[in-house]
Amino acid sequence: MRKKIIALTVVLSILGSISATSHMYAELSESSSSSHLAQLYLFNTILTYLRQGYVEEIDPQVLIKGAINGMLNQVDPYTYYMDPQQYNQLLSDYSGSFGGLGMEITITPEDNTLTVVAPIEGTPAEKKGIKTRDKIIAINGESTKDMNIYDAVSKMRGEPGTNCTITIWRSGIDEPFDVTITRAIIDVNAVRYSFMLTDEIGYLRLIRFSIDSTKELLSALDQLSREGMKGLILDLRGNPGGPLDTAVDTASIFLPKGELVVYIEGRDGKDHKDFYSPGGETYSYMYGYDRDYTRIPMVILVNEASASASEIVAGALQDNDRALIIGENSFGKALVQSLIPLPEGGSEDEPAALKMTIAHYYTPSGNLIQDTGIYPDIPLEYPQHPFMASKLVSEDFHRRYAEYYSDTHPTNAVSALEKDTLFADKFADFILENDFHFYSLEEEKTLPNNGEDFVRAEIKKSEEILKRMVMRELIEDLLSIEESYYYWQEGDQWIQVAVQEMAGML
Repeated sequence: MRKKIIALTVVLSILGSISATSHMYAELSESSSSSHLAQLYLFNTILTYLRQGYVEEIDPQVLIKGAINGMLNQVDPYTYYMDPQQYNQLLSDYSGSFGGLGMEITITPEDNTLTVVAPIEGTPAEKKGIKTRDKIIAINGESTKDMNIYDAVSKMRGEPGTNCTITIWRSGIDEPFDVTITRAIIDVNAVRYSFMLTDEIGYLRLIRFSIDSTKELLSALDQLSREGMKGLILDLRGNPGGPLDTAVDTASIFLPKGELVVYIEGRDGKDHKDFYSPGGETYSYMYGYDRDYTRIPMVILVNEASASASEIVAGALQDNDRALIIGENSFGKALVQSLIPLPEGGSEDEPAALKMTIAHYYTPSGNLIQDTGIYPDIPLEYPQHPFMASKLVSEDFHRRYAEYYSDTHPTNAVSALEKDTLFADKFADFILENDFHFYSLEEEKTLPNNGEDFVRAEIKKSEEILKRMVMRELIEDLLSIEESYYYWQEGDQWIQVAVQEMAGML
């Protein structure tokens, strides 16, 4: 029992929830009218008829759980009921390791569809080409229609090394397609990369918010400062968020004492709570550093995959005139949730639970983050790559070709690929020899040369991005992850814009 109490404390901290259950139950009692009682009586009457007269015997627990889920389907998709087994699994997820795909998911209210918020960089999902806003319409052949987030997450998790096939619908693509991903332990550092872009401009990529992310962030900032950093580019692209308290901590590192970071507000303005910065120097002192980052010039990069805690940080620093925001409009996910144990659904030792939305986040200037997101000061767009490149990545051909290239060029793979003027032809040969099909076999029979000419032409169109993807894999395998990212960012137009803007601030 003690272990579960500790785990519950961790979960509540991670969800950044606030407890408002005592006055909530009082309100329920006060608002119980004869109409409500009549509806409850109707429910009990129908339940009694089903139990006594339905043609087959029905487990009343199944009926009641179905009724509970039906009731919760009338509110937002993030509010749901967990039976004791599901609740125990949630506690285990927060107190131990698990095998997963490596992506944050949500249910978009406009179409009630399971949607990818962001794949976490360096995880199986990211390496398989999963993208923000991808719609997951099936998991291992089972439709996700009416599936809640918890059930979807449970189905995608499993033993590391096992496969999970998700069916994706992607905007701009005519037909859904399957992506098979091998599960792995999802345990990545919050600070993915940090290095100097120029003699004065530091770069730091924060890919998630976690219990240790504040410590990691301060350590990376200290190292950049030692290398001469006078301006910082903080990259929050693809960061799906995390606990509320770590978002407040992160923003506060860069804010003077007393500045408003974010506030939350429940129904009818209730449960209002403001979160103020204790001052950036407080954090430096707490972790053994003596540097102050409350005045350092900053640019923050965000995209449509920046969500939740990322949006809190970007919104706080934007509203307090501490950072220039560059990129796309962010995702728009800002819900405060409470996790309420329900012994009535199990027992004191093995309770069920209700995960319920109780408030929204707002930026210091009063902007509601939910659905609208953070608007950048300088909007940018990504170049659109042909579907051929995405399909090849989802089927892992860029990685497989990198391995093949390394084997066939054992001493000079990186330099050989850099000088390879016949990359498109050789890559096309490789994928066709390895049974790549853009169309179905029946459709290919109707095309000239079984569709091979089309495939070669499409690869030629995607040659530049495909070659860069293969090069990145080669550098990661033969040198290091850091070197591969440093190579990748050199062609990142958004970072180049950020460097230009930062140069004007220094």
